[in-house]
Amino acid sequence: SKDDMSLFYKNRKIGENDSTICTIIRNDSIESFVSYVTQTNYPLSGKIPTSLFETNDFLIQKEPLLIEYAAFYGSIQIIQYLLINDVKLTPLTWLYAIHSNNAEVIRNILEENKIRPPEDDFVRCVKESIKCHHNDIATYLIEYYFNDKEKLYDIGEDIFDNLYYCIFGCYNYSFVIENLKKQFAFYYLCEFGYYELVKLFLKDKEIDINAVFILKSIFFF
Repeated sequence: SKDDMSLFYKNRKIGENDSTICTIIRNDSIESFVSYVTQTNYPLSGKIPTSLFETNDFLIQKEPLLIEYAAFYGSIQIIQYLLINDVKLTPLTWLYAIHSNNAEVIRNILEENKIRPPEDDFVRCVKESIKCHHNDIATYLIEYYFNDKEKLYDIGEDIFDNLYYCIFGCYNYSFVIENLKKQFAFYYLCEFGYYELVKLFLKDKEIDINAVFILKSIFFF
């Protein structure tokens, strides 16, 4: 019908999960939430249904728990209600909470309840913060959880799986530190198409463009 099509285009424009419970959680409407779960007998430890209108890459085709979805949107009142009703926080809640850019969820909910991220991997949490450009969260995590900053920034053997790959790939330069070797900086500039900077770096005689990892990048440049 015409009304159905109108609703379809409206939801598509909004680009968020169109289910009632999702709308309530996003608004952190605690009274509406309590009323809805009571009337529908919705399980508090249940999951969020998928929606074809969802456009957030992190949420697409996922079925997060209610508490994880609430963490994603920083819905403190609903999180607290779920906790009071014995819903358990999960390690994955860390990654959802980072997207909220709400420090209160991390400090007052996750840390106070002594929840750690999946596999205790705070590097993954830092990367997720950088991807979101939630730099205050990333800075907090780096300062609080990494005594050895050099280890965090270590390139390692896999040039595709480190903090710099995330930094350059997500165009978030706030976390580039001065001691990054030119060879690696040049590689990442090539890898992610920083054309003008690549031209400048090519004038630098200290860079060995015959290095294997650089050649691989230039080949696909």
